[in-house]
Amino acid sequence: SSSAQLALSRVAGARARAAMRVLLLAAALRHASRTAHGLSLATQHRRRVLRGVLRQELEGQHRARVNLEAELERRRDVQDVDDGEAHKKEYAKAVKRAAAVPRRLVEVTRRGEQLEALLERSRGATEDEVNNLYQEVADELADKLETFDVDAAARDQFGRPAGFDGLVIASPRGVPILVARRSFSDELLRRVGRGTDLWFQCVEGRGGSRVLLRTSCVPSLSKSPRECMEFAADLAAYFGGGARGDDAVEVMYTDSRRVAKRGSRVGQLKPKKRLGTVWARPGRVADAAREAQEDQGFL
Repeated sequence: SSSAQLALSRVAGARARAAMRVLLLAAALRHASRTAHGLSLATQHRRRVLRGVLRQELEGQHRARVNLEAELERRRDVQDVDDGEAHKKEYAKAVKRAAAVPRRLVEVTRRGEQLEALLERSRGATEDEVNNLYQEVADELADKLETFDVDAAARDQFGRPAGFDGLVIASPRGVPILVARRSFSDELLRRVGRGTDLWFQCVEGRGGSRVLLRTSCVPSLSKSPRECMEFAADLAAYFGGGARGDDAVEVMYTDSRRVAKRGSRVGQLKPKKRLGTVWARPGRVADAAREAQEDQGFL
């Protein structure tokens, strides 16, 4: 009868819709188990561990290089003074230590280049490439790979103050840069800012992320290197909620004494209090910004 056929048709339609829902759910689960690079969750975690260990090693090499460069500069000022036998022995030791600094600097620089090459290979790596690179690094850093805690590492990054929930990104000279979450005020950053630290903020748009270049964390630097300032300005432009790519963005900077210290705009830069401006290009730090977000669990 027509009613029976209608009932059968409805049952068939319901089964078809149920089957489609199952297929869609399976596809969604498959998609959720993989990253934007097509990596499984297990390989995604392994990649975070691998990159975390490599970055930790690289940051140590950066700090060692900065300290050795400062020591080399000091050693050049060592002068011999005819002041008895004891002084001559001390001077001879100083000369010997000074002679070792360039060799150590070469070793540290070479090791840093090796680590940077390994990090470069991990960028956009396929599943097989991540696993192969992990095994290659494990020959030398097995203990660190086994014990590395990605979440603890994100919390304990060099330069990350207690309670800070934003990004920490190392500058080209290893100076930690804090990228706060978008806010009109930031009491925590204002409290941790020190004399040699610099603040960066887009001139247009006050609701973007505040960026703090923590030069005070590297005692051998008396002021912020230009390349680090440009890197921090690029980050401020990238996270400022404005332009992307090669668009030039005007970013102002100032020191901790000149940022707002109270009220609803704590930590905000005021144009009249700025020390200067930098024309930044957010596209230059797009890869570094995305990698930091992935490595620190923001993506």
